[in-house]
Amino acid sequence: MRWCAVFVVAAAVAGAQSRHALSSGSARIDLAQGWAIRSSADVPQTGDLISSAGFDASTWYPATVPSTVISALANDGVYTDPYSGYNLRSIPGTTP
Repeated sequence: MRWCAVFVVAAAVAGAQSRHALSSGSARIDLAQGWAIRSSADVPQTGDLISSAGFDASTWYPATVPSTVISALANDGVYTDPYSGYNLRSIPGTTP
């Protein structure tokens, strides 16, 4: 399976952070959390639907930024730790 990352921000998390930032007078909104990734080959929806506030990405893999697709998928248990033993070789698209 090839991965091409499609990132979306979880609307509930982003909305809560935005409301908090506005009410506290803070100009900073933390965007490191609340992201999800999914292979674009598995996403039939169009970009306008994916980027809408009500889009349900609950079946997607959670991710933080900054990160890589491999790092996010290893953290989610899809791949074993690529820095241990020969695990990197088991990830599709890598060569021995």
